[in-house]
Order: sequence, then structure tokens, then C-alpha cells
Amino acid sequence: MGRTYNEATRTFAGSDGTLTNCRDVALVFGIGNPPEDVNCTTGSGCSVVLPDPDAIFVPTRCVTPAATAEAVGDLGVHHFRLCACS
Repeated sequence: MGRTYNEATRTFAGSDGTLTNCRDVALVFGIGNPPEDVNCTTGSGCSVVLPDPDAIFVPTRCVTPAATAEAVGDLGVHHFRLCACS
């Protein structure tokens, strides 16, 4: 959307950040559930999962692999990144 990846995605709330920071980012988007550390197939960092259209957003922090600019949500689920862009 015309924005550039910011390395703060990884260091603040992503794989090298903290659960607390990921929670704070999720709160900005109105997602109040506490995040969990998980392993993912892509380096999506601080993200939310929507298991099905009738469910609530579940915040997660993908700790492995490390968050990257190229990462997308894991396939097979509705997985949305909460990233720092500028």
C-alpha cells in the first residue's frame, strides 16, 4: 500500500521483540486478547489469526523463523501481520 517495511517490526513486537509489545500493537487495532508465542512457517512476527469467519482474532507472535519484510501469513488460515511500516 505504498509503505516500506520497518525493521522495528522484528525488533519491537516481532520475533526479536516481546509479547508485551505485540499485545500493545494488537490493542491499537482493537484486539484485546493476549498474544501467544508460536512457531510459524513464515517469519510473520506479530500477527493475528482468524480461525474462521465467525471466530475472534487470536493474536500470535511468530518467534521462528525470524520476522522478515518478505513474510506473509501462514497458508491455510486467515493470518494477518501487524507490522511497523513507514
